Amino acid sequence: ILASAIANRFTDVHITAVELSPDMIELGKKHIKETAAEDRVRFIRGNVENKSFMSSLGKYDLVYSTFSLHHWRNPVQAIKWMTGAVKENGTMVIFDFRRVWWLYYHPKHNGFLDSVRASYTKKEIRGMFRKIGIRKIQIRIPSPFVWQLIIIQK
Repeated sequence: ILASAIANRFTDVHITAVELSPDMIELGKKHIKETAAEDRVRFIRGNVENKSFMSSLGKYDLVYSTFSLHHWRNPVQAIKWMTGAVKENGTMVIFDFRRVWWLYYHPKHNGFLDSVRASYTKKEIRGMFRKIGIRKIQIRIPSPFVWQLIIIQK
């Protein structure tokens, strides 16, 4: 949905959407076809934690990820390979949940709450970026407060 929103808002952009799940790729292709942006959005099955795969994609002005950080087995490597796909003067944006302490006291378990519990704090995220040598990042917490936006400018 985000890829189609960007493609329809900015008609001169071309988007490469990386997705691990074949089912999600099929849903994405169906949605893109409905929004008439299929000539500017391509879907590739791949894993951002795979260095050779990410290197094969080339460089982009904008690299973004939505609600995936908390799923990655090795988030430091994924961030490193994603950062490598950003052109000089480009931007990387990671949008994900933010772990909040009070959810551990909530008795309910479902996909959403478990994802928030599995996510990272600002301190943990800064530590991940420090491990790959990036110290200048912005972390913003828009409403609602269980989300966070991580922005890196090259």
